[in-house]
Amino acid sequence: MATLKDHQQAMVDLLASGSGIPASASRLAHAMHDVLGYMVGGGFILDNKTYVIGEVNDATTPGLNDKALAADVEVFRPKQEIKESLLRAKERRVKELENTCGQLRNNLRVERAKVEELEAAVSLLQKELLYLRGLSND
Repeated sequence: MATLKDHQQAMVDLLASGSGIPASASRLAHAMHDVLGYMVGGGFILDNKTYVIGEVNDATTPGLNDKALAADVEVFRPKQEIKESLLRAKERRVKELENTCGQLRNNLRVERAKVEELEAAVSLLQKELLYLRGLSND
């Protein structure tokens, strides 16, 4: 079952893409989905005619700033750590591209060898065809 955080992210994505659903209606629908899911799944107990739902550790209160709630935690990471991780990602990408270039060079070398073989075969067949034409014209 999706968590409230998942629902919030889905709602933010919907609203960002121009959905006509008001934010409050979307929040209510997602919250009710979770409530019903816990009730049907046996996550509630009856206590003095009050339904108590099991504690959800990752629940947050939806507010006006849903985009900030659903955003990444990059803000809390030290800037140096962010720079280092970005640098590592860029270095990885450079290595991937270098590997791709190497593979393409090897493929090109193989394909050029095949082309040379085919050109030699075509040349041989053309000579044989000329020889056969010479025999038939006699």
